[in-house]
Amino acid sequence: NQQDCLQVTYRFQLQNGTSRLLESRARIYRNEHGQAVKLSGTVLDITQQCVQSALEASEEKFAKAFHSSPDSITITEIESGRYVEVNDGFCRLTGFSAQEVLGRTAHEIGIWSDTVQREYMIDELRQKGRVHHREMNGQDKHGAPLVLDISVEFITLNNTACLLMNARDIGQLKTAQAQVQHLAYHDPLTGLPNRALLMDRLSQQVSLLQHQNLRGALLFLDLDHFKHINDSLGHPVGDSVLSIIAARLEASVRQEDTVARLGADEL
Repeated sequence: NQQDCLQVTYRFQLQNGTSRLLESRARIYRNEHGQAVKLSGTVLDITQQCVQSALEASEEKFAKAFHSSPDSITITEIESGRYVEVNDGFCRLTGFSAQEVLGRTAHEIGIWSDTVQREYMIDELRQKGRVHHREMNGQDKHGAPLVLDISVEFITLNNTACLLMNARDIGQLKTAQAQVQHLAYHDPLTGLPNRALLMDRLSQQVSLLQHQNLRGALLFLDLDHFKHINDSLGHPVGDSVLSIIAARLEASVRQEDTVARLGADEL
């Protein structure tokens, strides 16, 4: 007799509304004319097997993402606060090796430089269940300051409640942003506030003076014969003269006063 073997996986809904994954294996027996005359087989519940396979695949993906990420990623126990896993990104960022931090707490290794920020982060975590892109100050193994973008959420690892923290160094980004901000509102030669910043401060000052019924002073300075200096001695000398005058003016006023360069030799 000819024999055919079949294997089919399908989802089966039970009477209580739940579903299971089943695998049926059957053998078809045929007569000499090729007609099916008998069918025998088995039905196996493979739900748990599939769940386990999916879990293992998910854990493998998580492990790859955890260890290959350029960001610092750590897992700490909630109850003890001790590190149970750190990736290479953490080691590069902090200068600590995994062996130096596993089993210890962030407090013990002194990674947080601002305890108040840390308490705010913990409060937000308790209230919202997660922390998303919070800026915090830290320090590496040698005490060098770090500016970090932090995200934290709860996870369960081996039936233990833990915290998964992602940290990214944004120190260079913050420095670049500060430089761009400074260039946008300051004169590049003298370092004085430019026209845009002067008008903003002036507007605020006028509103404050009007509200408190006070008076203020605005002085406009134009350097005489400055063009002659540029023409006869060159622009580098003229730039030096402007820088010296700017420094002297700033040294002559109060800290709350503003000295600004409007352009050319106008202050």
